[in-house]
Amino acid sequence: MIAGFTPRTKLVVIGTPNNPTGSIVTRAGAAKILAALPARALLVIDEAYHEYAAEWPEVDHADGMALLRGDHRVVVLRTFSKIYGLAGLRVGYGLCPRDIADACLKVKNAFDVTQVALDAALASLGAGEEVARRREATRAGRERLADGLRERGFEPLPAVAVAQRLHERLARPVAPARH
Repeated sequence: MIAGFTPRTKLVVIGTPNNPTGSIVTRAGAAKILAALPARALLVIDEAYHEYAAEWPEVDHADGMALLRGDHRVVVLRTFSKIYGLAGLRVGYGLCPRDIADACLKVKNAFDVTQVALDAALASLGAGEEVARRREATRAGRERLADGLRERGFEPLPAVAVAQRLHERLARPVAPARH
């Protein structure tokens, strides 16, 4: 991705952890991206699955909030749609420097989030125990699925391993087609 940056690059969007690939951007990877990013470009980090990143403690996962504190070119996007279970209400939020927020507000819809959605999001903010319960239920469900696959002769890979294999496969040079 970095090799594709030019002085005309204005916006780079990454998802971490990413769905459906399972790829995760590490702190070192995010630092490399920011170092290579043109001075006037923005790095948007989609952290819709941020609460699930704790499931992979062996990965030094990039933290959008820490990046934002250190660099004014970072925008962090998060949502209540995933672990909070509010997908039908479409409530998300962005964290960014004031000048970027002001520019976004100039083009935002007047009534883009309902009162019910706002109330649900506010109620979710204090639900740390429920978030932990849901994270555990997701982990247990993933294990049940893996056990079922093993019973049928398949060996599932952890999401981090899948992402690594996908990255290795995509990074291989492609042989030119022979005609």
